[in-house]
Amino acid sequence: MKVYYKIASDRAERVLACGLDSDEYKDGGVIVGGKKQKCIFAAIVPGDLPPVRESDTVLEIEADPSKVIVAEGAFRTKDFSSFENFESVSLLYESSFVKMKDYRFGTYAKPECIITGSVLPENIKCYDSRMGAPVVYENSKSLYEEYAFYNFCEKYGDIRMYGIRCCCEVLYKAGKMKKTKVGTNLVFTDCETGEKIVIPGK
Repeated sequence: MKVYYKIASDRAERVLACGLDSDEYKDGGVIVGGKKQKCIFAAIVPGDLPPVRESDTVLEIEADPSKVIVAEGAFRTKDFSSFENFESVSLLYESSFVKMKDYRFGTYAKPECIITGSVLPENIKCYDSRMGAPVVYENSKSLYEEYAFYNFCEKYGDIRMYGIRCCCEVLYKAGKMKKTKVGTNLVFTDCETGEKIVIPGK
């Protein structure tokens, strides 16, 4: 399975020739099986990488899905020691660990692939969006939002109009919309465009 990693372009040639050494290119450390290990945090899709500058190169890594761990990056912080509840925060992150082969796309808001060992050069190449297999979705955050919304609606009912009403109420309080009650219905009017949104009553 392919994962993606950003590196400064002036280091890319060496990595492509010699591989990616987790000791040299480590992004941090994680506790896996009770042991702290140096690791590289790769992305599941290129859109999950931090902003890519002109001076960066995106690498495409062929990873073993039975060895690479996927974790919920939203549970990780660079400095756990700043938290009073250090142990619970650390355990929250560790409890999200799942082998890549078992990961279900869309279940994590900020998935990150934890690579604890070095990557051989034959498993690395420069990523080119014009070549190879197409990326099936833009970024994990948008996929997660759809997944979470769908699951929430499945459990609690369709909340689309409720969500729109909440947003309209906020805009009304901010003076950006007018609100009119017509029978059991609410009509919100955009003060700038005059566009109307009807929230049907029961």
